Amino acid sequence: MSHSPANQDSPQMEDNSDVLAFPASPSQEAFFYLEQLFPAYPAFNVPVRFRLEGVLDTSLMRRAFEALAERHEGMRTRFLEEEGQLLQIIDPPSAVVFPVIDISHLEGPDQDAEIDRLGSAEAREPFDLSTSPLFRASLLSCGSDRYILQITIHHSVADGWSIGIMTDDLAEFYNALLGDRAPV
Repeated sequence: MSHSPANQDSPQMEDNSDVLAFPASPSQEAFFYLEQLFPAYPAFNVPVRFRLEGVLDTSLMRRAFEALAERHEGMRTRFLEEEGQLLQIIDPPSAVVFPVIDISHLEGPDQDAEIDRLGSAEAREPFDLSTSPLFRASLLSCGSDRYILQITIHHSVADGWSIGIMTDDLAEFYNALLGDRAPV
């Protein structure tokens, strides 16, 4: 995907025609500069968890995340300060890291405690706003046909409303891949 901005005053990275650059929004600037003041402070991480039950194809779920990142540019966005201006850089689609962590050997309260421990650790892990992606996803395998899907995204690229849209799209991409059909 290459882009030729309508406004020639809009900066664009020259080294890769698949990388887009636009001025950051005022709220993105606020998040960026607050992160500079308080590095490694995870207050702007937005963690969500989903309990999934039933048969799950983890390779299709990873592919669904890749399709999601291709559709939603926020999932490929990072920030760069250039000549005093903060830019949002949209990288081309790439492979998504999607670890699957097996905790099926734990039961009952021990498994619940491990789910909470892993979820809290994930939610507190800071992002480097100069490196995309500004989201992470992992899957906890809790036993036969039981999973916890963990997604953490930085608030500079998504909010509650957009996360709802993304999760709906993720479900659609997964079901389309599962049914060998085109997504809607």
